[in-house]
Amino acid sequence: MNGIYHFDNNFIINPVTLGELILFQLGETLCSPGMTIATHTHGDWFEFTYAISGTGKVYAGDEEYEIKKHDLIISRPSEKHKIVSSDSEPLRYIFCSFNFSKGSEMEKLINERDLLCKNGQRRTSAPAIENYFADLLSCINGVWDEFTGLMLESGIKTLVLMTIRKNAAAPSEYFFPKANGVELLCFNIVNYIDSHVAEIENLSDLADVFKYNYSYLSRCFKKKMNKSISDYFTEKKLYEAKTLLLSGKMSVTEVSEKLNYSSIYVFSRAFKNAFGISPSRYLAELK
Repeated sequence: MNGIYHFDNNFIINPVTLGELILFQLGETLCSPGMTIATHTHGDWFEFTYAISGTGKVYAGDEEYEIKKHDLIISRPSEKHKIVSSDSEPLRYIFCSFNFSKGSEMEKLINERDLLCKNGQRRTSAPAIENYFADLLSCINGVWDEFTGLMLESGIKTLVLMTIRKNAAAPSEYFFPKANGVELLCFNIVNYIDSHVAEIENLSDLADVFKYNYSYLSRCFKKKMNKSISDYFTEKKLYEAKTLLLSGKMSVTEVSEKLNYSSIYVFSRAFKNAFGISPSRYLAELK
């Protein structure tokens, strides 16, 4: 593989079991112009291919699909798979290979009832799920702790259910029960941080945004999300830093300043703690 960037958490030989979820692979690739991921046959897993930018073609089974930004392509178990990036707009995509334990509720939905690819629906435009994929990558590329497995299982289940619901002729309330006030508040906090990650200087300012005491916001978020607002914000900043460096348009110092780190040393230490490599080394390896 001769892509500009390829990061792969590959568990194909020893799949990771996280509750009902069986995870085989999760990562992202930035293709070089015209790059081809050669034809290969999948094992016993479904695979999501989600375009972050660029264009190309994805071959799943005997079908060929054009892919562009925010398109999601679904591949079935045991199918042949191939990806071809365009020459003019190199494809950058996230891939996630998974299945669910035999007899579980999720396994019945996607295998017995075949709801994930209902009516032959393999490609869908899904801009709303980009942040969910970003969260998965941030989670798996960060420091593993007692919550990592739960977050990965929950995140991939959410993506599967969102895709099923989007492809369903009549959305079912079963998949998405109505959220209560605390859930909506946490959802809005996540959306605000995701949308303003480069603008937020002090998390205490969230109190003014949401008209609640910051201590209350912190308690609600911790209880619902199993992590603090500060931890979530730190992860989002670091993933945004990675994305900015990957673009090749900014130096390490410029990224540090854009994301409001107090110094380049603080930024470099946080980046290395999260990804196991300094930002300067990461940038050098991209060139």
